[in-house]
Amino acid sequence: MAVLLGELAGVVPGKRIRVVLDQSSGISSIQLHEQHQADGLGWFDQRHVSLDADQVTQFLTLLGQVNTPSCPTRNDTQVLRFPTPIVAPVTNERKQEVV
Repeated sequence: MAVLLGELAGVVPGKRIRVVLDQSSGISSIQLHEQHQADGLGWFDQRHVSLDADQVTQFLTLLGQVNTPSCPTRNDTQVLRFPTPIVAPVTNERKQEVV
């Protein structure tokens, strides 16, 4: 029996990763299916990888060891303030040099 655990949106439209729990062989595994979408065909598997329970545990351990700053999500906004440029007044002397 296979159970869809979730989907991860692709970087570009028309691509996604489906996360599936597969228990059909009596041994549980997590499958990651890279899918593409085609007009008239719908979603189809491009490739997939299966992780057994030990590999999932190792993968989660690796993720726990990663020390990265939190990345802003699409809903997070930040305003960067740049210094205002200092504009020197233009004198008649400078205007004549430019012409």
